[in-house]
Amino acid sequence: MGVTSLIIVGVVVVAVVVLLVVALGNGDGQVVQFQRLPDGHLRRGRLRYTDTTADFYRVPSFVPTPHYSLDRVNLEIMSRTTGQPGPFSTVLVVRSGEREFSIGFRAAGEMAFTSWLESAPSKRQVSLDRDAFRRFISRSDS
Repeated sequence: MGVTSLIIVGVVVVAVVVLLVVALGNGDGQVVQFQRLPDGHLRRGRLRYTDTTADFYRVPSFVPTPHYSLDRVNLEIMSRTTGQPGPFSTVLVVRSGEREFSIGFRAAGEMAFTSWLESAPSKRQVSLDRDAFRRFISRSDS
């Protein structure tokens, strides 16, 4: 009975690990290749979009938080390369703050990323101080 119990426990542990990897790695988002420039390792993972960030999750990973978050307002595309061999045919080099990243996209992924980025509010709209604007307007009325 000891060997049978160890086999059952081993199968259960492997099943739980596989389920965790699948649950954490196959969620929402698009599959991308991601690299921090200039010397980062090329990683595969998922890019998930929120209103303010694009979050990169390495797959497989047991960490529930993103490995990198790209701020939408401060993100800019530096270069674009198309026609790459393999499944990630379009590569964008982007800058977020002081950091640069290379992101490889599948066919429709680059269009989704670009649309998400272009629909962001401008830096002026985000940094608008409403109280200062009200004071400015009320000052010009008098």
